[in-house]
Amino acid sequence: MLAIGNFMNQRGQAAGGITLDSLIKMMQTKGVDKKTTILDYVVKSLIDKNESKVLEVTYDLEVIDKVAHVSSKEVIKGMETLQKNFIMLTTENKNDADTGTNSDDELYQSRLNNRVGQYELLLSNVTKVQAIMKNKIVEVIEYFGEDANSNSSGGGQGGPDINKIFSTLQIFRKAINESKIIVERREKSNARNGVGSSSGGGRSRSVSRDRESKY
Repeated sequence: MLAIGNFMNQRGQAAGGITLDSLIKMMQTKGVDKKTTILDYVVKSLIDKNESKVLEVTYDLEVIDKVAHVSSKEVIKGMETLQKNFIMLTTENKNDADTGTNSDDELYQSRLNNRVGQYELLLSNVTKVQAIMKNKIVEVIEYFGEDANSNSSGGGQGGPDINKIFSTLQIFRKAINESKIIVERREKSNARNGVGSSSGGGRSRSVSRDRESKY
């Protein structure tokens, strides 16, 4: 995506990142024909320049479909609740151990202590993964120029949420695939009609003017 953004800004300074707004503008801004979007133009230009490999970003984004429905904020809140409940369990377990009076109670307590110890280790590992997840979420949010602490990013007690970015990337991935289909259809139509791929220059120039604006 950054490569696409830099392609759009090829006459200016290379971008260090790309914003959600720029992705949306690429999908929505159209030329004078009211049909060709900036994204259509970028896709066609990349194909014409034999740089279509850049469009393979759609494969990288396939994972988004699997995780987009999962709220990182809810996962974090769920982990916090689990940790609180585990602390309550270990406290009650310790109190029960202090009041045990016979061998049966001691055997039960020993087995319970082993099981609690196992879950404590698992919870510790999950907690480490949770901390990594939080950092990764913040990195992604800031990469797209969003505020990790803003309400729009799902910040707050439960931590930042990435759903807005996931949703936009899902739409963007779909839009790239649709633009590829549109470009291929137009190329086939031009070939049947004996029209060169350079036809429609006025339309391309109109979209070209749009792409030169800072995305």
